[in-house]
Amino acid sequence: TYLQELLDETLDPNRPKQETESFIDLLMQIYKDQPFSIKFTHENVKAMILDIVVPGTD
Repeated sequence: TYLQELLDETLDPNRPKQETESFIDLLMQIYKDQPFSIKFTHENVKAMILDIVVPGTD
């Protein structure tokens, strides 16, 4: 899916460094660091993105 491709692109180690980070970059950093006591998965990241994007389409 598009969201999975977006996450894969964000995690790609060959991706050029961006001057500014996006919201997705922030979510993927949380995914990589796992700072919470519960497991933060790709599905969590996708759900958060959809929670923000979908309501804005009304």
